[in-house]
Amino acid sequence: MESTAASRLPDVIRRFGSLWPDVSLQLTMGATRELMQSVLAEELDCALIARPPQTSLDETRYADLDLGRFEARRIYLEDLILVLPPKHPEVKAAADLRVGTLAVMEPGCTYRRMAEEWAEDAASPRTLELGSYHAILASIVAGNAFGVMPRSVYDLLRWPADIVTREIGAVETFLVRRKGDRSDAFEAFYDVLIASRDRDGLSPPSG
Repeated sequence: MESTAASRLPDVIRRFGSLWPDVSLQLTMGATRELMQSVLAEELDCALIARPPQTSLDETRYADLDLGRFEARRIYLEDLILVLPPKHPEVKAAADLRVGTLAVMEPGCTYRRMAEEWAEDAASPRTLELGSYHAILASIVAGNAFGVMPRSVYDLLRWPADIVTREIGAVETFLVRRKGDRSDAFEAFYDVLIASRDRDGLSPPSG
């Protein structure tokens, strides 16, 4: 996912390249559903994908994210935040929104689905589909929209301090591959991911 590539992978890719210089690593970005389909189609060896914890949302709404056909290893737990225009009044529920447009990434994005789920009680917000978190945040700063993004991505960006944020839930990031696949390079990549995560204090809770 673009968010993971931006906030989590630069150091991982550098470390992996120094340890395994003979392995060709090609990075592809996309939405969770698209990435999972590509893994099943053997177009990708593995993917980092997002999934809401099963207790946080109606599981039937996320049947397309069933991990049963994959070997899945939980890597990160991300805090998803609602991002509102500068000086927007405090928001306790979707009915408190003062902007009617939800700025989002492409269909198939787990974060988008969580935002749409959260905003169900609002007055049918219009959807503005954009290609990057920078574009989403620019629309929010202009006062034209609200959006959601992982806090790890928000913290990378430099924007006016009076932007309003609110946590709306947690999202788990899994490293997935097809069940039955075996690869020394995959195990090495997983080890580097875990080492980088633990070094930065990003370990998800057990369970």
